[in-house]
Amino acid sequence: MSRERFSILKMIGLGDLKGQAASIHFTFWIMLLSAFFLFADQNLPAANLSRIAAAFGMTDEKEYRFLLGGLVNLPFFILGGVVSVLYGRLSDKIDRRKLLVTAVVLGELPCLLTAFAQDYWTYFALRMLTGFGIGGLFPILFSITGDLFRVENRPTASAWVGLAMALGMGVGQLFAGFVAHDVVLGLEGWRFSFVAVALPAFPVAALFFFFARIPEQGAADSAANRLVDGSDQSRQSANSTASVAANTEENFSEPYRVSEAAKDLTASEASEPKAAALGVEEAPVTADAFKRVFSNRTNILAFMQGIPGTVPWGFLFVYAADFFEKSKGWHIEQANTLVLLFAGTTILGGFLGGFIGKKLYSINRRLFPTFCAITVMVGAIPVLFMINYDGPTLMPAFIAALVGGLIVPMTGANVRAILINTNLPENRGAAFGVFNLFDDLGKGLGPFIVGLFILAMPALIAYNVAISMWIVCGLVWVGIIFTMNADEDRVTEELKRRGKV
Repeated sequence: MSRERFSILKMIGLGDLKGQAASIHFTFWIMLLSAFFLFADQNLPAANLSRIAAAFGMTDEKEYRFLLGGLVNLPFFILGGVVSVLYGRLSDKIDRRKLLVTAVVLGELPCLLTAFAQDYWTYFALRMLTGFGIGGLFPILFSITGDLFRVENRPTASAWVGLAMALGMGVGQLFAGFVAHDVVLGLEGWRFSFVAVALPAFPVAALFFFFARIPEQGAADSAANRLVDGSDQSRQSANSTASVAANTEENFSEPYRVSEAAKDLTASEASEPKAAALGVEEAPVTADAFKRVFSNRTNILAFMQGIPGTVPWGFLFVYAADFFEKSKGWHIEQANTLVLLFAGTTILGGFLGGFIGKKLYSINRRLFPTFCAITVMVGAIPVLFMINYDGPTLMPAFIAALVGGLIVPMTGANVRAILINTNLPENRGAAFGVFNLFDDLGKGLGPFIVGLFILAMPALIAYNVAISMWIVCGLVWVGIIFTMNADEDRVTEELKRRGKV
């Protein structure tokens, strides 16, 4: 039974969990469950914009779309981005169990209280405070993931994290739509949805705090974890000098060349993991700490692509259901089904993107960011068709949602894997904190800017401009094609240098 379980783990891209203690398995899966519940509240309002507006006395479509879809999201994501940077640096210095639990509690408490908001500005303030949880959780999730999995498994591990987030958002929106017209426990359906997704997060956070086992920083980068047993160790030790001389050209036959950092270490050197990668001196939260993050060209481009890349999601997950219902005259069930079909397919698309990215990386590293650039631009085409479609049957729109939802999100898991691979262990928390800040700026400014467009022009034009931002995102990815290899190699050499100290 144990052997079967481990073979399944390897098959689904989580082979680094093989042979680990049960507490490590528990840590990974309970961490994903925390992400599921925290992200579940993010899309709750999208299925009920008109009903929330009615509860607060709003009747004009342009007004409530801007106030509930655009303006309220801006402080939500800005606060989340600032908190993400702070937690990113703290994740390199403080017990990450405590950080994760505080993020969950401080995010879910205002989510719970949102159910009892009696006016717009109370609702506005509580939604803003909810951003604390998502902003704090994001860098912790990927910091721990980087220490649980080796580089060759990080794309699929990151895809699992992304899957938990996407499932949370999708299930949350589905549930909010399901109870939209009901009264549950004396609460309107939209109010009850906030209670239902917030309450389970608290016991999950308690389980994580008391039973999770957090690995040491850089544990997965330790040379000891890269060396094979028995005769393979002796062979590597004997051939190390010749290997260094011979490898003057890049060898793309080896998956994820960052693992080359361990290949030249002898068994005795590798037995000292602190010397290999773990013994790093923590930097204080200063301008110099952020300077290190921004000295990496791949980091800068990865941060930049997040802003235009998230604008279309602002339409799809904030305005789309209301647009299809009110502007196109579809039944609310049809509108919700189309949005949820797209959202559901993005889960599969992000998951497949991690697997495909891993395969392309093992063939040629440049194919990795090239794949990301192409998919995000090509994926915009069926989505543009979907929002402009006015035919007699909805089947073509549903097919477009299926295709677009499959292609576009393939980039998501891979950008996180790139950030892990191109940053040293002690810098990953800060890198993900800044990445999340840019990502959150895009998520917050996206719906806000689209809301401004709605006030100034027909909604359809505004939404077409929003979707076109994926093309801009793809052009930024073209730059990563030319920077990623060099930045990864610098990480490789530094880890190798630490291993020989």
